[in-house]
Amino acid sequence: MSRQKALIFGITGQDGAYLARRLLDLGFEVTGTCQNAQLSDKWRLQFVGICEQVRLVTCGLDNAKAVQQVVWETEPDWFFNLAGYTSLAEANVSRDKTLFVNGEIVGVMLDSATDAKDSVRFFQASSAQVFGNETTGPQTEETPVNPENFYAEAKVVADDIVADARSAGVFAVSGVLYNHESPLRTERFLSRKVTMGMVEAARNSEFVLRVGNLNSRRDWSYADDFMKAAVLSLQNKAPSRYILSSGQFHCVRDWIEIAAAYLGLDIRWQGDGVDEIAVDTKTGRTIVAVAPEFYRAQDPDGLIGNP
Repeated sequence: MSRQKALIFGITGQDGAYLARRLLDLGFEVTGTCQNAQLSDKWRLQFVGICEQVRLVTCGLDNAKAVQQVVWETEPDWFFNLAGYTSLAEANVSRDKTLFVNGEIVGVMLDSATDAKDSVRFFQASSAQVFGNETTGPQTEETPVNPENFYAEAKVVADDIVADARSAGVFAVSGVLYNHESPLRTERFLSRKVTMGMVEAARNSEFVLRVGNLNSRRDWSYADDFMKAAVLSLQNKAPSRYILSSGQFHCVRDWIEIAAAYLGLDIRWQGDGVDEIAVDTKTGRTIVAVAPEFYRAQDPDGLIGNP
């Protein structure tokens, strides 16, 4: 009996690597797309130990014909879209391009997938950004969307396409993903900036970790847990829309305190606001300081999901 086939758009990202590992464990034959199969950085796939077990193909989401061709050639049983612009700065460069790459291309994916196989099951990675700066929480699947940037607008477009396909009888799922982190993040993300910075502070007495508002809160989770949820959503009897979140707030200060405890650093907080620092109680040296250029006194923190 032939193996089931899975297709992951965005396999070389944080979520894609964890998802691919889970699908391989389930016995799937896994194909994944990236910007350049020869040149794209595969370190995440190597980190989770599966680089040689997946097939990589080149496909940009700005090319509808290329997307269509990859889907037709793969004929996936399960299909996951995790790709697209992932940062607000990147997405805000061009509204039209962002709406296509992060939104409208999902229609091409679904049409191509159902042409290739009637029984295909599709997962779209949406984002809590679709709720905007929601101040009442936790949010649920019924919370009205209120996109406030190009990235969120495009995710709403994609979600609507998925919902229409689901109404038409396609097994199409949207997972609304809240903040999720892992060792597969790069240092441009707060989670890795803190963990890598605290390690450096423990090793180097001259190093000071500089962050923004220590009280900024987010609903943070572990990326691999979300990919477990993505798999479970396609194993369900019927498709739906799901909130993927922890349902808990944590702040930047929590990240630092947990990292300090893990490293055996005893720290004490001094000062307030932009002048606050964390001091090593044994040596008196500053471990963490607030950087004025990163500090935002009013930081919207209403996004918390009900999983």
